[in-house]
Amino acid sequence: MPEEKSFVVVVWGDSIAANNGNLASGWPAICESLANAVSSTGRRVIVHNEGICGKSAALAIGEFEARIKPYHPNLVIIQFGANDIRHELGQGGKPLSTEEEFIDHLTVMIRACQNETRATVVVFGYHRPRRHLILPNGLTYQAALSRYNNLAAAVASTCGVTFFDLSAELPYDEYDWKDLVCEDGIHLSAVGNTAYADFAANLILRHLQAVPMQPAYNVGETC
Repeated sequence: MPEEKSFVVVVWGDSIAANNGNLASGWPAICESLANAVSSTGRRVIVHNEGICGKSAALAIGEFEARIKPYHPNLVIIQFGANDIRHELGQGGKPLSTEEEFIDHLTVMIRACQNETRATVVVFGYHRPRRHLILPNGLTYQAALSRYNNLAAAVASTCGVTFFDLSAELPYDEYDWKDLVCEDGIHLSAVGNTAYADFAANLILRHLQAVPMQPAYNVGETC
């Protein structure tokens, strides 16, 4: 069990949280340091990073009992979709999760957190990638990711949890959106990890103060 005065956060996601395997410099680790540096609530913030490179909702759906529940979290941040849009051999021309499957997978994951813990659940949409790859279904990677972002927003609304579209929420007046990503055009740069960490730390601190943060932007309609 966590310490009585700790505020436990679990980040459940893919390589964006895992920082391509460099956990120490990823945004969840930075976020934990930031939140503890400025928190005046007397509660220590503990952030457990359950981001795994290449992980999709299609693969994470059955991992709640092993990877999330044991932490007894106060807050769970979920971010999936960037790998679900991938097309791989054996998928019959379909992505890892079709849009309908992604809705089902994300719903099950959110409901598990709600029903098996007392945690607040927040869903993150992705930042804008800098890649113009064409997927086998004819969509660009950017267009497909935008569609899954909108699906995640719709699922969050149905489940009664807050969705933040990181392609719009980050302080883009301070830098160009292209600065967020590293050379591969998808994963976060040092600037991107810092921007995510700032946003997440503010989110955690607002929850510690019992003043939940609300989205500043409305997402588009579900495709």
